[in-house]
Amino acid sequence: MPEDADKRSYQDAEALDSLLDEAISALEEDFQSLTTLGRHSASDPEQLLRRLLDRVYESCQSVLPYDRMSLALIGEGGDRISATWARTGSDHCALGPGFSARLSRSSLASVLRSGRPRIMPDLRAYSEAHPDSRSARSLVAEGMRSSLTFPLFLPDKPVGFLFFTSCGIGTYEQHHVDSFQRVAERVSYAIEKCRLFSEMLSLDTKMAHRDTGTERPAGAAHSTREMTRPTVLCVEKDELTRELCGVLLKDEGYTVTVADGFETIGGDLSRAVPDLVLLGLHEGGCRQQCLCTRIRTMAASRDLPILALLPDGTHAGMSCGRCRSADGYMLRPVRPAELRLRVAQILQEGSALPGVRAMPVEGELFSGRYRVAEPVGKGANSIVYRAFDTSQPAHLPVALKVQSLPSGQATHEQFMRLFLREAYQHSKLNHPNISRLLDFGHFGGAYFLATEFVEGQTLAEIVRASGPMDETRVISTALQIAEALDYFAGNHIVHRDIKAQNIMLTEGGRVKILDFGLTMDPGEEGALSHRFSGTPMYAAPECIRGGGAPDVRSDVYALGVTLYYMATAHYPFRGDTPDDVLRKHLNETPETLSAYRPEASPHLCELLRQMLAKKPGARPHPGVLLARLRAARA
Repeated sequence: MPEDADKRSYQDAEALDSLLDEAISALEEDFQSLTTLGRHSASDPEQLLRRLLDRVYESCQSVLPYDRMSLALIGEGGDRISATWARTGSDHCALGPGFSARLSRSSLASVLRSGRPRIMPDLRAYSEAHPDSRSARSLVAEGMRSSLTFPLFLPDKPVGFLFFTSCGIGTYEQHHVDSFQRVAERVSYAIEKCRLFSEMLSLDTKMAHRDTGTERPAGAAHSTREMTRPTVLCVEKDELTRELCGVLLKDEGYTVTVADGFETIGGDLSRAVPDLVLLGLHEGGCRQQCLCTRIRTMAASRDLPILALLPDGTHAGMSCGRCRSADGYMLRPVRPAELRLRVAQILQEGSALPGVRAMPVEGELFSGRYRVAEPVGKGANSIVYRAFDTSQPAHLPVALKVQSLPSGQATHEQFMRLFLREAYQHSKLNHPNISRLLDFGHFGGAYFLATEFVEGQTLAEIVRASGPMDETRVISTALQIAEALDYFAGNHIVHRDIKAQNIMLTEGGRVKILDFGLTMDPGEEGALSHRFSGTPMYAAPECIRGGGAPDVRSDVYALGVTLYYMATAHYPFRGDTPDDVLRKHLNETPETLSAYRPEASPHLCELLRQMLAKKPGARPHPGVLLARLRAARA
């Protein structure tokens, strides 16, 4: 090592990981504070990231040798890199607005292509050999003598670079890279979190517009109030009919826009697509089909619902174009009761969520990014599609969950709270046995989450196809699920919907837990805290009784049901109705595992008995469960 090299020692990985975990936890606490206070602005995610970097700089400097740390991010266009944050000692470096460069003309382009870190043992020598490098000259002028550069990636997408520099020559060597790599990975993770936080705050701000009564700026997204009221466009040249329809529908709570013809609408409806068009037609037959096609073309939506208002005596015309034109028909004169009924029916059939005209179809480019393939799953209020992320060079597959408002949900606002909670809770998770959230948002009236696409079968599909699993496979699968539950417990999260249908097993034997629609903090008070939500076959007694928020022991109970099902192909409690099943969870003891599988080990039978205990305190904590499963495997 050169005489003037940095003498600070590299510490063990455990100390470094602990420091990084604390910094990430503080980032999440900062975000929770913002959402709790309800006061936030568009710049908050950027400030959260800078605050995290300050913490990383201050805490890790006691473990790793660096005198300067800085971050540069790649712009939306992908070819410009700009300094975002830098720190030297106790001072933040002054970053001028011109501190940016074309990535394609920078030496950093090769770092990005290789995906590997770059070590510069002597910056002064590099600066002399590359006089055009302004960044190297600037660092040498600050007294820096060696550097280490890491490319940063979100899921298969480059986002920037993290730089470490030292006043000593030869500070960084190849065998030191792993320690710094940990920091770079956590910073990449933090960048992704802040991007998701930005999306959440954006959605939350829409709710704030409604709560405060502030007006929406021109061009801003629709507020929750606006999305709650379905919009109807009435195109009718007869003034009296147009006025009557407008008054009747407004009285029913719809937002109504009227026009006396296509020329009044304008040539482009795609920027403000209504939920339904009431189209006054004065000709039948093929002419009506042409007009319906025309208005759908103007709206750039082939699924736009249309209720056609026809002249009396055109029954033959109604049948002529019925299969491919309007979604419903009425004859003049307008009858108020019939109009209200037909509009309500078409909106209900088109979508359970105001603003959603139809679920995606195969081949559609959803949200300008996801090419929809085929549906792969369906929930009570959502459909999951296999889709391809066209923003990635390889068009990587994703699971695209598109959600609609549950029937019986009181308000759109409640749905928004639940949606934001699912996105936020899922964004906190980074574990090999948990599907990773990649993106979420709102598009065309639908709310969506994009997660990694997992190739494989659910445990339910495996048992239905092949029958009960052998004990070795049950235990190896249970170990991975228990590791995920232990991770949930460490992050103060309850999944609340652990079941065979939500657990995927890949061909390589990797477990992935899916669907976070019911996740919550154990201390959370919310709409779902005081009533049963979940699947009756897997419901823990305390979740059925209510009276308190569930904790991770409720997930342990559901895992016990899942393991019982895996080992026997039967549920521990069955009944003719969901209420029958729930009563048995509360009052009956299930048959022992050995009743179905006499060869089952006593260790596994006893463990399942404890997991299915009626009282939460009698069930093992995930950490204890892990130890017992490992002992059973051994």
